[in-house]
Amino acid sequence: TILSSLATMIMDPDFKEALIAAKTVEEFRSLIDAKESGTFTAPNAAEESTESAPAADHIQILAVTACPTGIAHTFMAAESLEQHAKKRGISIKVETNGSAGAKNVLTPEEIAAADGIIVAADKNVAMSRFDGHRVVITKVADGINKADELIDRALAGSAPIYHASGADTAEGADASEEESLGRQIYKHLMNGVSHMLPFVVGGGILIALAFLFDDYTIDPSHFGSNTPLAKFFMDVGGASFGFMLPVLAGFIAMSIADRPGLAVGFVGGALAGAHGTGFLGALLAGFIGGYAVNLLKKGFAGLPAALDGIKPVLLYPFFGILIIGFITLFIITPPVAAIN
Repeated sequence: TILSSLATMIMDPDFKEALIAAKTVEEFRSLIDAKESGTFTAPNAAEESTESAPAADHIQILAVTACPTGIAHTFMAAESLEQHAKKRGISIKVETNGSAGAKNVLTPEEIAAADGIIVAADKNVAMSRFDGHRVVITKVADGINKADELIDRALAGSAPIYHASGADTAEGADASEEESLGRQIYKHLMNGVSHMLPFVVGGGILIALAFLFDDYTIDPSHFGSNTPLAKFFMDVGGASFGFMLPVLAGFIAMSIADRPGLAVGFVGGALAGAHGTGFLGALLAGFIGGYAVNLLKKGFAGLPAALDGIKPVLLYPFFGILIIGFITLFIITPPVAAIN
């Protein structure tokens, strides 16, 4: 996207200074064009030493960057890490988990040979592949502002060894046991919000179009649905908006309890929308549903191994939905609906 591209460009200090020094609009545009085409050269490049460090026989640093929306900070952190590593003659490869999915994905061979691994992420990323390796785990902002420090920690070999749990999946797992409670809550919340946003944005635009193409004079009480075209936009946009609370709660619960939490959170979010508790009710349903499923996992841990196959498709959803339904209707709804 344009925003992510610009965010990445201005992480280059030489390019940023050149933009600030531009005297005309044409000069400003030409600098951007040169940067996009890869032909930009810093004004003082000729004064700098052209000697480079000997190339390593493997990629020394591997990194993963991710932010909740996957638009700007993901790519700013990647660019910052690459710039600082390049200045120090250190080879690096950065995987970005942006809004369009993972790009420049790390391979098992690269992970096995790397001297250090950095994960700068504010949402869950695939972590089980790093099992047994020393991994620097931090927030994405540190990838932007503390790139040198992260590189030093990764190369020093002082980072804790990451141990994947049985719940780790390709959809994401984090080192929650090494993070503060506040950071865990933030990551779970952002996982729900980032999945909810497309429904809100898409549905909101369609509803706005319904009002734009409708005729208020036909029936003011049904403004937005009077004409066939307006009704089409309103119906589709309303359907999209209707998924907002279930998706928010569902992916919060999934972030906490992995895939078994998804159905439980969805039901909690749907009940929140149906009984007037709104956004706050969906938030509570997502967190309570996720942690309830984690408790169920511990409670059913003693069952025979032969029943492992039915836990995620029968036991967790049945008891989880039963629990979140009771809590939502009889504990969350009365006070929260009164507030709303």
